[in-house]
Amino acid sequence: MDDARQCECCGRPIKAMPEVKTLRGKQHTFCSEFCFRLYLYSAPKASYDDMKKMYALRFIPMDVPDLHYLAGE
Repeated sequence: MDDARQCECCGRPIKAMPEVKTLRGKQHTFCSEFCFRLYLYSAPKASYDDMKKMYALRFIPMDVPDLHYLAGE
């Protein structure tokens, strides 16, 4: 990656297309719309590690079956 971009909210490096928003005439760069909303509404700062811990506690990993047979390949 040639330019090291980081999210202004969580500090995570941005690999794909960033969310670039203009607030009061100044451009801000975020990794997702979610981080933009956290920044916009002045939510308490959460680091990327804190976010991973939250997801680990509140979400269940699921194996998604291959549904190509429904499309009639």
